[in-house]
Amino acid sequence: MLYDRDYMRSQGGPDFRSPVVLLLIALVVLFFVECVLQVYGQGASLAKWFALSGKGMAEHQYYRLLTFQFLHEAPWPWHILMNGIGLWFFGRSVLETQGTRRFWVLYLLAGTAGGLLDWACQVGHPRYAIAGTIGASGNIMGLAAAFCLMQPGKEIVFFFYVIPVRMQAMTMFWLLFGFSLFGVIFPFGGVSHAAHLGGLLAGVAFAKVMSDDRLMEWLQGFRRERPARLPEVPVVAGHHTSTTVRPVGPDGEPLSPDEYIRREVDPILDKILAHGPQSLTEKERRILEQAPKRLRKN
Repeated sequence: MLYDRDYMRSQGGPDFRSPVVLLLIALVVLFFVECVLQVYGQGASLAKWFALSGKGMAEHQYYRLLTFQFLHEAPWPWHILMNGIGLWFFGRSVLETQGTRRFWVLYLLAGTAGGLLDWACQVGHPRYAIAGTIGASGNIMGLAAAFCLMQPGKEIVFFFYVIPVRMQAMTMFWLLFGFSLFGVIFPFGGVSHAAHLGGLLAGVAFAKVMSDDRLMEWLQGFRRERPARLPEVPVVAGHHTSTTVRPVGPDGEPLSPDEYIRREVDPILDKILAHGPQSLTEKERRILEQAPKRLRKN
């Protein structure tokens, strides 16, 4: 019912159905597989088969645009450690505000956008010396960009070595953007700055779309039609008419609990998720207030 939704569920310990937890598990498992192959596999490597490379893409191995996002440098742990920390902090926030479906859209969109820009630089940038790219950095940059644009005034604290540094979210975004753009123009450090920049740009696009009410309404209408609103009948008690909302089906009978949730409550919760609670009408607020009482009665 209501508590099946991500944003209605209590936060008591890690939820192993959460995309963030599932991704962390998958990334760590693949990292250890790569460690075993590199140390004991006599030259075998997942990166050799699944990294994003101009050579592989020229051979039409387009699956690399997806697979490179799940691999990390091994056996050094710093690459996966930093991406894991970013996924944990930014990913949970985006998941909480946007829900599971939109989280996956942003995560995969950012990683793929980063891969496309990195591939373009591998092919066309004369000083871009990276022959193969791996890592979820583009995905994490997309999550970070969406977080910063959706909560621009949020204060973030991180440690520069042992010195705590505080800054607003938008300040951090501009630092990430400037650093990534600089690294694309002047490549350094063997780092895929293009993948970072592509992920950031995808996160910006996602945040802009999510904050545009008219565009969101168009996308929701394009994706699927809402079920028609059913007629409502007042409940008569004695000589007075109650204002309690009692939706009924085409046969005039009250809706079942499942049908009530699907037709009456779900659209309102979707509206809160997309536009915030301030967008609700008085009628919609009344339906939400009465929903727990109706479900208990049934």
